Parts: sequence; structure tokens; C-alpha cells
Amino acid sequence: MDSLHMPVISILCAGILIILHTVLLILVIRKRLQHDQGIGDGGHIDLELAIRRHCNLIENAPMFIIALSLLELYLGATMVVSILGYAFVLGRILHALGLSKNDKPNAPRFIGASITMLCNFGVGGFLCYIALV
Repeated sequence: MDSLHMPVISILCAGILIILHTVLLILVIRKRLQHDQGIGDGGHIDLELAIRRHCNLIENAPMFIIALSLLELYLGATMVVSILGYAFVLGRILHALGLSKNDKPNAPRFIGASITMLCNFGVGGFLCYIALV
């Protein structure tokens, strides 16, 4: 495929993820104010979980969105790109919800992490295939 396409799916996913990022950031700030804690978590499990929800999104979303955008620029707004993008967003939301419950393993957290990994393998695999074929 020689022509580039506007990556509308990636743009929408990035928009949703940046809104989620901002909501999670606000929740961290609220917990910091509540506990008068500027740096670290001060041993407050609710602040630690808020920090982890925010940081985990930051650890995963940027690379995925870059990779998804590259895939979409090459393939266009295909079903594959849609499924990978929207599943990743769903996975990140589920993971954040799971970390909102407690610090114990739970279904939303496990499902969210699993979806995230599958989407990462999927987009990475497609990009490798495109580059090698």
C-alpha cells in the first residue's frame, strides 16, 4: 500500500486515552491533597493505588498509540485497526477499574492487563509482518 491515510481510529483512541490519563491524574492529585502528601505515597494504600493506575496507563499507552498510528497509516481504518485500538482502550479502562478496587488480583485488572498484552502483541506482530513482507 503506497498511500497514507488519516489515522482517525488512532486519533480517537489517543483522545480517549488522554482524557482517561487526565481523570487518573486528577484522582492522584485529590489523594495527595487528602493525605497532604507531596512525594511518594506516604504509606497510604489508596494513594499508592491512584499512583499505580495513573503510571500504568502512562507505561502502556504512548507506545501502543504510536504503533497503532503507524499500522493505521499503512492499512487505513480497517477492522483490524479498530479492534486493536478499541480493545486496548477497553483494556486500559478495565485495568484502572481493577486497581480501584484494592491491591489484590481481581478480574477487571487481570482482563484489562491481558487485553493490553494481546493488543500489544497484535499491533507489534502486524508491524513486523508489514516490515518483513
